[in-house]
Amino acid sequence: MKHTLWFIINPISGNSKKTTLEDIINQWIDKQKYEVEFHYTQYSGHGYGLGLEAVEKKIEVVCAVGGDGSVHEIGKALVGSTTKLAILPLGSGNGIARHFGIQENIKSAIQIINRGATNSIDVFQCGDQTGIGFGGFGFDALIARKFKGSSFRGFWRYVYLILKHYFSYRPNRFSIQHGKETIQGKFLVVSIANASQYGNGFVISSRASMSDGELVLVLIKPFPWYMAFSIVWHAFTKQLHRSSYVNEIPFREIMLETDGVWGQIDGEVIKINSPISLKIIPHNLNVIVPNHENES
Repeated sequence: MKHTLWFIINPISGNSKKTTLEDIINQWIDKQKYEVEFHYTQYSGHGYGLGLEAVEKKIEVVCAVGGDGSVHEIGKALVGSTTKLAILPLGSGNGIARHFGIQENIKSAIQIINRGATNSIDVFQCGDQTGIGFGGFGFDALIARKFKGSSFRGFWRYVYLILKHYFSYRPNRFSIQHGKETIQGKFLVVSIANASQYGNGFVISSRASMSDGELVLVLIKPFPWYMAFSIVWHAFTKQLHRSSYVNEIPFREIMLETDGVWGQIDGEVIKINSPISLKIIPHNLNVIVPNHENES
């Protein structure tokens, strides 16, 4: 018996034309296993609506075709359901796909879907919002906001925006309640890591796992400009935690207060209503992954 597989495609992501992308997918997908349908998002939030429709119709597998924003929109619609999420990474950063070891190669990603190995992963709650891979409330949120409004995409756009805004950025003040401990101060970045990286190889927390029932709070203190290369080098070599400006705290639930007004979840910009609660929701989303040993 064939399984129904929806490809929900963000037409803004990637460089493939509609017909070409469909042809490539049809070339590599296992037609003995899957009955394929293609759906295209037409506006912000449409992926979430299509995901809810898929759950209601009991579609077996939904593939998010795009970047972390597409995975976020579609994935949160599937949380708590039996519908499986697959990922075809065609976005700018693809941090969640990279965490799982899903390559930015259509044939390779389709072969993972054909094998169909599944893992039940954790997601997290950020106030009334659901997150899949990561969140942030500092400089990263500013960059996500600027990137969202940019007509250009890709890795070098991130680099440009970071260089443009770093020297004028004023870190926000935070108060974080973690159990009986209160952490206070000004931080350049306050990141919530469920997945290990933001994308493009920038590993925010090498210890982050999406199936261990915990999140990792990553605090990056303001640092002098001449340390910027060192910080970035540590991130791209999975050693950010070794920097003296970085502190990692595993947690299940925290309460965060800040004088900032913007945050980001999976690269999508959100407005903050401080204080905000952040907590893990264990094993609540079924994801098709390369294998059961490689999705930590």
